[in-house]
Amino acid sequence: MAILVGHNLYIHGGSTFTSLLGDVHRLDLRTFEWSKLDLAGTSNPVAYHAGVLHNHGLILIYGGYTLEGLSNELIILDTINKHWGYPAIVGLKPEARKLHTLNRVSEKIWMFGGETSQSTTDEMWYFDLKLKHWYQFTGTVPTSRHGHVIKTHGSKLYLFGGCNSSIRKCYADTHVFDTEKELWTQLDDSETIKSREGQGVDFLAGKMYLFGGRYLMEKVYGDFWSFDTDEPCPNDCSGNGACGESGCVCESGWSESDCGTKTACRLDCNDHGVCDEYECVCYAGYYGNYCQGLIGCPNNCTSATQGTCQDSAECECFSGYTGDDCSMREDWKLCEDLCLNGKCSNLECKCKEGWVGTYCDIAEPVIYSAGSSTTGTTKSKLKVKEEEDSESESNTTIVASSVSYSKAAKNQDEAAEEFKEEKSLHYLIPEMFGFVDAADPTIFYAKNLRRIPEKHVKEQWIEDIEDRIEDREDAIKECVNYCSYHGSCYSSICYCESGYTGDDCEIKEDDIEKGVKIQTVLLIIIFAAIIGCIFGGFKLNKILKEIKMREESKIEQENLP
Repeated sequence: MAILVGHNLYIHGGSTFTSLLGDVHRLDLRTFEWSKLDLAGTSNPVAYHAGVLHNHGLILIYGGYTLEGLSNELIILDTINKHWGYPAIVGLKPEARKLHTLNRVSEKIWMFGGETSQSTTDEMWYFDLKLKHWYQFTGTVPTSRHGHVIKTHGSKLYLFGGCNSSIRKCYADTHVFDTEKELWTQLDDSETIKSREGQGVDFLAGKMYLFGGRYLMEKVYGDFWSFDTDEPCPNDCSGNGACGESGCVCESGWSESDCGTKTACRLDCNDHGVCDEYECVCYAGYYGNYCQGLIGCPNNCTSATQGTCQDSAECECFSGYTGDDCSMREDWKLCEDLCLNGKCSNLECKCKEGWVGTYCDIAEPVIYSAGSSTTGTTKSKLKVKEEEDSESESNTTIVASSVSYSKAAKNQDEAAEEFKEEKSLHYLIPEMFGFVDAADPTIFYAKNLRRIPEKHVKEQWIEDIEDRIEDREDAIKECVNYCSYHGSCYSSICYCESGYTGDDCEIKEDDIEKGVKIQTVLLIIIFAAIIGCIFGGFKLNKILKEIKMREESKIEQENLP
């Protein structure tokens, strides 16, 4: 059995000329290197079984031939945690078999045909992944066979070939099963292709390619065939990809010929990482198959944009940041961040045109004035820039001037008097200078006012990261004392890292052992003191009695005649 999981190909079981196999090997298709997996749990050696990929990197395996005979067990190969599992099944199971097929479409796994202990069968079953229950399909099905092949293409299953050893007959027919309508249809095939079983088949851009196979145990083939389904991109790539020359090109996180299967990771990587081909790639400061572990750097290096947490639990700060937790900005970085509408030069903000202020965050004011047709232009002492409007029917000249705050404030009264004397048609002067607009300003605003530059906007990827960090911090706050930064918070429960324990992971296990030893010593001392007091009291009482007896004896001797 061979199953593709992301960029890894897994091989399980099979047989040699002398024995059955139960080992698991993995081929990394990026490096083309083989590795043998050491799995927790047990699994019987098996051959002629069938498997299918489920979400979360789980491979479901059913049936096959074992040392104890044919099997009807459904077992799980967890490729992420590297262990075997046996799910609880509700209801009856199909009859034990081998040389059958398994195919997954949505939340159902379809099984067809195979060879039982009695004969070759045409039974078709499906397993409901949500209900964990087997159901037998009761509609019309192709003839009994084993060693056939069925491939999933979108929501349809394509079947080719197979044999029936009970009647020593093989087939070269092609059938398609619509899983939505639950209906089998036999397709007309004008090509002359020999009957066979055990062939290799796969899809590419709507074409089903076939190689090899055998006729029972008599002939072996090495020919190559293709069958066009006329559906290069089934289901329009399910809205999760684009149709290309090689079929559906799926977006990240989706797979299969119609991009309809989500390559999900269990627990969604605890929101501490991203899912890549069923495997979690953890954010800085987290580790584990599901990013459930917290390495424990100070303040988690502040954020993923300022530093990364090393395995040594120390922060490696990015350029521009410093401190144990990378929370402090270097001077040049601070200047660069604060200069919203300018550039930082020699640790000072150099503003763009139209902006003033220490951090270039204030729009420079603009004063507009208009002279009459007789005067031509205003004679204001304010510095102005003459500008003629060629599209206007009137001879009115609109003049605009940018002035500093200090100069404008200094010349307010003088400028006001000059404007009054010239009897200009219209004035547009900001209220901050103390002037009042005497007419409808919208005519001038729409045409002449300088557009205020947009405020500085953070790049979207920075906002996304900060949102994730904020969500993650909120989740951590649900746990007592932030799990003391020695554990991972999940559903308000602290899961402590190795070496720590307690409700909030604040206790070192080494300290517990030391504490037990100290308590033991104290108990021994107290016990010894009590024993000492009892024994000492007994000895003292004995000594006092002896002294008393001697005194009494002495008195008696003195009183003798």
